[in-house]
Amino acid sequence: MSEEKRCFLINTYLHRSIPEHSILASDEKILFITSHKNALENFVRINNLPDPVHEMNPVLGWAERELREYFDGKRKVFSFPFQLSGTHFQQKVYQTLYNRIKYGHTVSYGELALSLIHISEPTRPLYISYAVFCLK
Repeated sequence: MSEEKRCFLINTYLHRSIPEHSILASDEKILFITSHKNALENFVRINNLPDPVHEMNPVLGWAERELREYFDGKRKVFSFPFQLSGTHFQQKVYQTLYNRIKYGHTVSYGELALSLIHISEPTRPLYISYAVFCLK
């Protein structure tokens, strides 16, 4: 991902019931969303990204609006462009979270592991929790 020339960052409260989130974007897509400062710093470092500029850009505005609509119960599907990052296994977990879990529903790490049993990597709930924790 080191081909990114510029990164933009906003810190925002998406809903009164959740903590402040940082949203990182390039000119074209969302790169990372987290409520943990050190996770953001690690993501930038590991992916060899330039220091983010604290500035709104069109993609950040688009994502912030849709995320607020989601937390207000007015949106069920996102249309903003985003980059899935992580290991092959982590990306499978993220795709499953995004594609199979319906709006308003939850699943346990065990249930998520069972839905991923067809892939060749470990799918124990503990591995799932590590992959999901990386989203934070």
